[in-house]
Amino acid sequence: GRIINIGTGWGGEMYFQRSQDAEVRVDIQEEPTPDYDSGWFQMSSNQGTASGKEVSHDFGAYPARVKVMTKAIDGNNNGYVFEGMGSGQSDDDFGEYGGLVYCYDQNRVRLFAPDQSNNQPGYIINVGDG
Repeated sequence: GRIINIGTGWGGEMYFQRSQDAEVRVDIQEEPTPDYDSGWFQMSSNQGTASGKEVSHDFGAYPARVKVMTKAIDGNNNGYVFEGMGSGQSDDDFGEYGGLVYCYDQNRVRLFAPDQSNNQPGYIINVGDG
């Protein structure tokens, strides 16, 4: 496994990189109270159209910041929180894939958990081997 894996095919190969070492920084700040909080609710991957959810915030304008968090409820990472992504690139042809992806507009946040494709299950939290 690699900490940085930028595959071929991007930028005419000029950005290709595979590295085992990188600098990492952890910056923790206490967040102000959000203007909207959905509270924790359960979602599941591999449930067809039920793998998605839409949450209404009804601001009437694009929020300055949206943060989506997923908390493991079982397994070795039980209780740990993972941030959702605004976009994701993955290919189920190569085995396990996953992560919660979201988008938003002036009134809603749409959440997308992976669904099974090509006989490969997707995972709402996916930390691959490496």
